[in-house]
Amino acid sequence: GGSVNMVRVQCLAGMRPREVRLMRWEEIRWESNCAVYAPRRHKVEHYGRDRWIILVAEALELLGERETEGYVFKTRLDGPYSDQGYRQELQRACERIGLRRIGPADIRRASATYARCVGGAERAQRLLGHASTAMTEEYFGLGWMDQAGAVDELVDRVWTLREDQFGEES
Repeated sequence: GGSVNMVRVQCLAGMRPREVRLMRWEEIRWESNCAVYAPRRHKVEHYGRDRWIILVAEALELLGERETEGYVFKTRLDGPYSDQGYRQELQRACERIGLRRIGPADIRRASATYARCVGGAERAQRLLGHASTAMTEEYFGLGWMDQAGAVDELVDRVWTLREDQFGEES
């Protein structure tokens, strides 16, 4: 799958940028109408906690042809996107469609904002994989709502872009 779909999947699943960049086929467990992505390495693993990310049907359609192993989202060189490479992809997309620049973490915050607006703090907590709603609430005490609008506009426009319009990591 390409970088456009990586942005879309991150937005739908509320993933951390690292989680979407390094997603591997062998870490996805397929269910009937969704899948569970359980990254082996994740931010809070040192606390002994597991991380499960639900991939709804719409996200699954964006993953591309299902493989048995390897990275889901690959660069032209067949490796994973680097942190800087993913950031550059987003910035190029913003420039192409005339938006102010946003970063990969902004996609996660926007997902959290939408989940909170629709289903409350507990739904946002579950989406983000936080241990407490107190941690989740920190996402919303940072003057974040104006940034959510920029991400919303980017995602609306990215949904209509083809891969060649979005850009590639060089």
